[in-house]
Amino acid sequence: MQKSTIAYHLMLTASLSCLSLASWAAHPLVTEDPNVQTQGKQQWELNTDTRRSTMPGQSNQQISALTYTYGANDQLDVFINLPGRLNQFAGVGDASAGVKYLFAQNAQHSYGLKLEAFIPSGAERKGLSDNAYQLSTTLIHSYHQDQLTVHSNVYMNWHHYRDEQAGSGQHTTVWRLSGAAFYEFRPGWQAVLDLGLTSPESRQEKRWQRYQTLGLIYACTPNLDLDAGLQWKQTQSSRSHQLGIGLAWRY
Repeated sequence: MQKSTIAYHLMLTASLSCLSLASWAAHPLVTEDPNVQTQGKQQWELNTDTRRSTMPGQSNQQISALTYTYGANDQLDVFINLPGRLNQFAGVGDASAGVKYLFAQNAQHSYGLKLEAFIPSGAERKGLSDNAYQLSTTLIHSYHQDQLTVHSNVYMNWHHYRDEQAGSGQHTTVWRLSGAAFYEFRPGWQAVLDLGLTSPESRQEKRWQRYQTLGLIYACTPNLDLDAGLQWKQTQSSRSHQLGIGLAWRY
């Protein structure tokens, strides 16, 4: 494979990963929680992040995501997600929809399963789509004790590329192991730490990617949360960081 083609795949992977990460969990986290809305309740989430990368030729990006969730019953949520980019080559990325099922819980432990399907609806020429149908599964565990809550995830994402040539430089399956801790240091305020490892998407990358996220979540009211977070990400070929804010409104 020519060097120019390798560079293209690496840049495309970096561009797409910043869109897809925003859709995997409640902002500013990557790790998913098992919480559901309960029957008939609804939630809107809106967030935006500025991302900077050390990869040559990779410009700063302003990314965003809008997620709607509906509580089908007391244990099952249904959701749709639309990621996007707001600056250069602005537009909507690959849409996704899925369910989250809270299948067991007691006073301290909760267990959930999240299933999500992605369709290649974004504009590939703008770098807003990876031109693949995707399915993802997340196994979720949560532990709660007083002011401390800890979530852990095992995540798997499977790609089916529409263009075999475009997908030849990419792995069809990506894994992620992650954990997040929440600490309520005063009523309504939570400090969060999220750490994880992700298997490489590009076949040119041999090492697992690492990320760390620090953030704050403030519950303005029982139905409105505001958040801010800073994330660092390191791959074999580059480093990046992103700073973002978000809100979640329930009714």
